[in-house]
Amino acid sequence: MSRIGKQPIAIPPQVKVEVKGQKILVEGPKGKLDWELPKRTSLKVVDGKIVVSRDGDDAQAKDSSRNSKSRASASKPPFKARW
Repeated sequence: MSRIGKQPIAIPPQVKVEVKGQKILVEGPKGKLDWELPKRTSLKVVDGKIVVSRDGDDAQAKDSSRNSKSRASASKPPFKARW
């Protein structure tokens, strides 16, 4: 992973994060978010921070962890294109 990808993501005090297998549930004052982690990617909550890691260094594992990291650090759900 890149140096930025290895950094933990701080969880604000009002936000609750639950990890149930590959399913991630986040709830806070702005709403709820849940999503499924890609295969070969893991996420754990340690000391009020989210740590994302991948299983392996091949291209498929790298791509999966990139997408998970960006989803986990997003402050709001993904946007919808308005075309």
